[in-house]
Amino acid sequence: MKRIIVVFLLVMLMSLSVFAEDSIKFDGTYWYILDNITEVGPDAEFKLWMSIPTSDVSQDLMFSNIYPKPSEISEDIEQGNQIGIWSLIPEQDHLTLLVKMEISGESHPVLTNVNAADAKPYNKDSKLFKRFTASGDWIDTEGAVLDKALSIVGDRTNPYLQAKAIFSWMNDNMTFAPANQAERSAKTTLLRRNGDCGQYSILFTAMCRSLEIPTRVVSGFWINGGQHRWAEFYIEGEGWIPVDVAAAQVLMPDHVIFSEAEKDSFLKQRKIATSDPEWFFGNSPASLIRVTTGNNITVPSKTGKTVRFVSLEPGGVNAFPEASEVYGLNDDVVQGSYFLTGKQSNDSEYAHNIAHQKLASKFFKHGLLDIVERGCLFAQEDDPDGVTSWINLGRVALRKGDYPKAEAYFKRAMRGTVTDRKDKLESIIWVHNYLGNCYDLIGRREMALEQYGKVLVLDNNYRGAVAYAKKFSERPFIISDFD
Repeated sequence: MKRIIVVFLLVMLMSLSVFAEDSIKFDGTYWYILDNITEVGPDAEFKLWMSIPTSDVSQDLMFSNIYPKPSEISEDIEQGNQIGIWSLIPEQDHLTLLVKMEISGESHPVLTNVNAADAKPYNKDSKLFKRFTASGDWIDTEGAVLDKALSIVGDRTNPYLQAKAIFSWMNDNMTFAPANQAERSAKTTLLRRNGDCGQYSILFTAMCRSLEIPTRVVSGFWINGGQHRWAEFYIEGEGWIPVDVAAAQVLMPDHVIFSEAEKDSFLKQRKIATSDPEWFFGNSPASLIRVTTGNNITVPSKTGKTVRFVSLEPGGVNAFPEASEVYGLNDDVVQGSYFLTGKQSNDSEYAHNIAHQKLASKFFKHGLLDIVERGCLFAQEDDPDGVTSWINLGRVALRKGDYPKAEAYFKRAMRGTVTDRKDKLESIIWVHNYLGNCYDLIGRREMALEQYGKVLVLDNNYRGAVAYAKKFSERPFIISDFD
């Protein structure tokens, strides 16, 4: 029987000297922040639901500190998750409320070697089979999804070969294009023929389940990157097999988002010692860490209400529906989560400053431009070539009316080399829209139309980029159009 090792951590890597087949020692801090607290009413309260990692056969974890302690830890017995529940009272004279988990340990790769002929029949009466072949929110297993799955597998009856056929079809026929939470159902993703890692994993799960192959979504993070989703399907007598269509697509010869140099950076940063996309069917690198298993998670509570989340990755505003509740505070509070490593990873002031860059879009929403600017400048001390910082500095300058500086920042962002596809899409799609806005505001309409035209040619509607370009191709962008 193959060795399957599953990784479940909430930290980032300190040492970057290993490859995919090696284990990784880690040490870092996971932060959740509630920021820009300016008004605290008598009934103020912040409630947070968030996954907490546990040690298992694949890893040894040590918590040096969880602060503040959760009010309760709830067990998701069906899918093996532990969820912390916090009920916190913000302080009147504190701008921020921080939750942190300091964790260290060692992660391992998932390396499998399955002989498809050895696959045994499923025990269809088992709880595992019933739970992970069921339909659910986002995971459609009938209609168009079932029809497509049947057409893909043809006369194959072996579940391992069926799953491999679905993996190959998705690799060849899907286009990476992130969407919002409302567009994450398998049926919608199949219809659009595009999606991000989360939508890919949901579609793969739904098509496999439609064929009665137990499959589940896994939520996690690249140790040196950002959030990520992949899937696992179950083979009787073998266990759970990892499948990562989104990562495999990066290595496809005709990948249209990353240049060859960026592909190489992707492999190096994530410690992947192969350029074969097929490797991601059945294997997973140690640089990919596990956060939450499954979807449609019910969280019981001994002291409060039972809640259910379609997605919990790992919690707070990243969940759907949001796994946080805010009472008695000002309307423009900002919240989010991130991982930090290094000597300052446990420094609350440092973490607060980093939040202003990592959560920039949320601060933009409330017009907190100076906070975004300070955060991006602070982040550039560690990463001067960070594309996201240059883009956000350009957006700040644009809103402040410093158009020459905004233009320079956006052009600088275009020259960056990135390994995160969402950052890349920002730099090759949305930067053109922002430059178009900039040129409109200084009366250079022909140059603005040229930028919007580039978005229309790319025809990738990431965050509504195409619709945005069409709108301002028809009329100039003006100051009142800032959202």
